[in-house]
Amino acid sequence: MSVRISIRPPDTTKVAKVVILDGDKVLLLLRKTSEKHGGKWDLPGGHILEGEDWLVGATRETKEETDLEVTNLREIWKHKNKKFFSTRSWNGSLFSRDSLPEHDDYHWAPYAEIETLTNISDMFVSAIRRAIK
Repeated sequence: MSVRISIRPPDTTKVAKVVILDGDKVLLLLRKTSEKHGGKWDLPGGHILEGEDWLVGATRETKEETDLEVTNLREIWKHKNKKFFSTRSWNGSLFSRDSLPEHDDYHWAPYAEIETLTNISDMFVSAIRRAIK
């Protein structure tokens, strides 16, 4: 009998999301249709690991999903088990669309477009509004 040992601590119920701003645009990721909330626009981020700092988790999750190394994160809102951060600073380049590990597509959406999207959570729209104030 073999025993599998995980070196990654378990995820918590805490979720960190990052609003990445570039000029008058925000980065949105399209969730894979085969996943929970498939076909909806998402913000980079995800579950914080047990014992992980919020900023460290937000940075790690954003790197995993986009290949961007975000810096100068600013907390903009806490809603239940989620913390939202914003930034206009990052290093690197986005994964190519066909190489996105956790999403089907991405889009740099102009602020005005955010209000017209029907396939995005109201909570994410609220976070984006707070980030662009």
